[in-house]
Amino acid sequence: MAAKKKTRKASKPKPKPKKAHRARAVAAPPRAKKKAEVRKKSVASRKPEAALAGNQGPPPIGKTEHPLIVRTHFADPIEWDAIRETIGEPVDDGFLANVDYLDDRAYEGVTKERLLDLLGKGYTHSFIIVADRAAMWQPEHPLLVVDLDAERGRELRALASQIQSIENNLSLSNMEFDEFAENAGDDGVFRGF
Repeated sequence: MAAKKKTRKASKPKPKPKKAHRARAVAAPPRAKKKAEVRKKSVASRKPEAALAGNQGPPPIGKTEHPLIVRTHFADPIEWDAIRETIGEPVDDGFLANVDYLDDRAYEGVTKERLLDLLGKGYTHSFIIVADRAAMWQPEHPLLVVDLDAERGRELRALASQIQSIENNLSLSNMEFDEFAENAGDDGVFRGF
């Protein structure tokens, strides 16, 4: 008696479940990737001013889906992770901060003024957030929030836990930058309403 061969039916792969949208990292602009990779080896041992000297500087910042949080201080990776985790947590209402991260050593030590110069016409958001040395070293981690709309260059500091409120309200034009600035403490830090 001949044995019958068992045949299996090909099954379709199961689709992967979609994850909820969270803040995501943004890679350096395509033409800058090679420069950033080369710099990673040498920047760590040099001062930020030396890394930005010469013709090699950080690439311009163009279009992003969401407002950016630009990291300009790289000495405290644990603090950076804590800041990102806080920003990524939903608030009581379940809302998330819709932000993109620019985490590239090419921007190490970049000042607010230089950052304003690097913003191209493609960056259409009304503000940008900077994770600078003060944000990493101060106990409350106050991030620098810079107005790009009514008073370009006006700034305030905000706790990482308040970035969701700032981002949602400024992005939807529910509130103006002034309203957050006017509710900052005497030290210029916005801790909530």
